[in-house]
Amino acid sequence: MKELNHHSKIMYGKDLLQLIDEEVDEQVFWEFKKNYLELLQQLKPLEKFTATTSHAILMDYLTNSIITDRDEELQSRLNV
Repeated sequence: MKELNHHSKIMYGKDLLQLIDEEVDEQVFWEFKKNYLELLQQLKPLEKFTATTSHAILMDYLTNSIITDRDEELQSRLNV
């Protein structure tokens, strides 16, 4: 990866995509993409109940899961 620091210019477009392409494990990405698209299809029926997209539903669910895991980890460390 190119050495980046806070003095580096902000990257957009093709430069950013190339940098991401260099950093991401191709196999992991394709597996993620396959699973992501499958989850979107599974959540599609919920769109009519939420007035939003299956992507937004999935991102909300993911965020909630991350927060829940973080909170449980914190409680475990504090022996609560």
